[in-house]
Amino acid sequence: MNKFNPDPSFDFIEEDHTYWLRGNKISSVSRVLESIFPFKGNRDFISSIPMFRGQFIHKCVNMEMNGTLDVDKLDEAEREIMLQFKGFICSSGLKFQRFIGEVPMYHRLFEYGFTADALFSNGLLIDAKTGSYKVPERDQMQLMAYVEGLKSWGHKVTDIMILRLTEKGYIPEKHEIDRNVFRHFISEFKKIA
Repeated sequence: MNKFNPDPSFDFIEEDHTYWLRGNKISSVSRVLESIFPFKGNRDFISSIPMFRGQFIHKCVNMEMNGTLDVDKLDEAEREIMLQFKGFICSSGLKFQRFIGEVPMYHRLFEYGFTADALFSNGLLIDAKTGSYKVPERDQMQLMAYVEGLKSWGHKVTDIMILRLTEKGYIPEKHEIDRNVFRHFISEFKKIA
């Protein structure tokens, strides 16, 4: 339970990235997306160092936004990626007040689990990506599932963006809020739920 999702019957198990509601495992946005956009490539890559680095960077972004990040504990590549994140935040003028970051939640009606990277007080939802795997349609659908899940709890989302972070720079990719994309997500969700 957390202040952004005050349901004591909801739980997220980080070790295996599973969401539970009222004692039952529920589908996640990632699982639905994998059914629509199967990973094309080496399956070993999914559990390799790039994925773990991405998960670690997500936690670092959250700690940075909370003011608890110790950059001395990062390796050189992680430090460079975090500098790119800071560069984006400084250049965009975003403030850290009243944001949601890395908080496991679920959609109140459809009951799928998700963890949004960052929702700022101005309504901007950002999902940070650190890998080279890029499928714009998948990114759009992921963002829309987050938008609708956040809205189900009364959070306002006005803009959505993928922020690609590398050691060499950052690339912000704005996406449109499109309910038709969410409808497609829900039709696939219902097939596997």
